Amino acid sequence: MIKLPLLLLPFSLLYAKPAHFLLPDEHSGFVRFLSDALSEPDGTILLLTPALNHPALKKALLKWEKKGTSIVIVAQQTADDPLSLVQYRHVNLYTYTARPLKGSVILIGERLVCTLSESLEAERLSQNASLARCSDDAAEIAAHRAALTPLLKRSKKYLK
Repeated sequence: MIKLPLLLLPFSLLYAKPAHFLLPDEHSGFVRFLSDALSEPDGTILLLTPALNHPALKKALLKWEKKGTSIVIVAQQTADDPLSLVQYRHVNLYTYTARPLKGSVILIGERLVCTLSESLEAERLSQNASLARCSDDAAEIAAHRAALTPLLKRSKKYLK
């Protein structure tokens, strides 16, 4: 049983494509990478962030909402983009107030996970030094999804 994961490890390392972006220097590259990742619709897009205020990301999300992609936003601050996005049919907004969130996670279906140490605000991402890491490794995506499940269960739906 232990030999199988050891056998598959080289393949996952060869075929997984992690991408790292040092913000703010590579902010435009990160936004372009996310826009490209959002160019192919996938079942669900999950955004977990303390605050959301990013025009380029909002534009890409609205494009896929119109095509029927389900978008789930879990935020602590509902001002700005979350309130403007909640009016769309395929966008579900949840609030999480149990503890302060310190970073952001973007899950694009089963294809990509991105983690950041900042909230998804254009101003913060273009001013504060931080690292954004994205990966298409299926095991990492599944681990993030499993780790976020309890947090999603404790979140409250904004519109009932």
